[in-house]
Amino acid sequence: MKRLTYTIELSPYLMQTFKKYNVKAGDAFRAEDFPKAIKELDALSQFIAGLPVAYKKEIILSYLKKQSFENDWIAGNPDLTM
Repeated sequence: MKRLTYTIELSPYLMQTFKKYNVKAGDAFRAEDFPKAIKELDALSQFIAGLPVAYKKEIILSYLKKQSFENDWIAGNPDLTM
């Protein structure tokens, strides 16, 4: 079986640590306030759309938070973790 390799780069903007803010009851996320993040998330969504579902959300969130994966996730979805 031939493996396909993909490369996607996430900018430091999406990966950086943000300050904590107090969120009030009426506050809401407004995408128009974060156009760079939305553009990168759209690119990521398009990239992963055709990949297997196994551990997809866990892999994405873990990479964004810690830049790491669990071994079971790598075995379960090698195309996404390469």
